[in-house]
Amino acid sequence: MCDGGNWQSSYPIQLRDGQGEALTPSGEFDGTAIYEAKVIGSADFNGDGSRDALMSAMCIGGPIAQCCAGRSSHSTIALPLTTSRDRKLSVIGSPITAGETTPCDEFVLHLLPRELRRARQRP
Repeated sequence: MCDGGNWQSSYPIQLRDGQGEALTPSGEFDGTAIYEAKVIGSADFNGDGSRDALMSAMCIGGPIAQCCAGRSSHSTIALPLTTSRDRKLSVIGSPITAGETTPCDEFVLHLLPRELRRARQRP
């Protein structure tokens, strides 16, 4: 999910209450955490006639307890998600990543409105 940044991990991240960390089998932090994950919208993103979910999350390169110590340590992403027949989630295409900064130095998902418009226009 956070592979677009420098936060690759070999281990899955289990989300609880919108957050989770990649941990090795021995319980050590593996370089990636997800914070503030939440569903922010829905549309038919893949054109199959069913509504899919759009999830927003903050990817961080440190443990959640030490979150956001520096500008390059976090980035907000948006993920279009769909469910398969066996009810497993999968990402549709690539994550929508941050691209611009505001005067308050927070990333803006500038592609999000255009992607939502495209999804609504699909037959």
